[in-house]
Amino acid sequence: MNTDNKKSKISYIVVLIIGALLGFFGVFNSVFSDGSTYERAITILVILIIYAIAGIIIGFIKPIKPMLYLPWLDITGLVLLLYYMYKEFNVLYLVYFILILLISYLGLKTGSSFMHRKKK
Repeated sequence: MNTDNKKSKISYIVVLIIGALLGFFGVFNSVFSDGSTYERAITILVILIIYAIAGIIIGFIKPIKPMLYLPWLDITGLVLLLYYMYKEFNVLYLVYFILILLISYLGLKTGSSFMHRKKK
């Protein structure tokens, strides 16, 4: 087995684990918890910031084709959110879904651009 291929698989697994932790402890907690709207909004904001930071770090570490990591980072949180939207639809959850994708994408692009600028 090629060493680069092995490293690539390991990096996908690590990103999937990070995404699973974010999805379960972040997204799951933010939509399934009982609390006021303000508390939920703050929790969602913190989760989105963590997605952005994770995207920046991943984009910085893996600057070549960082978008390949987007599904691995977001899949768990998005599946949990879709499940909850299926049970109890709310337009705000659709906005949350789109924001997770957008924030992760922007984080990956930002981290990748940091690394490209550093190389020059």
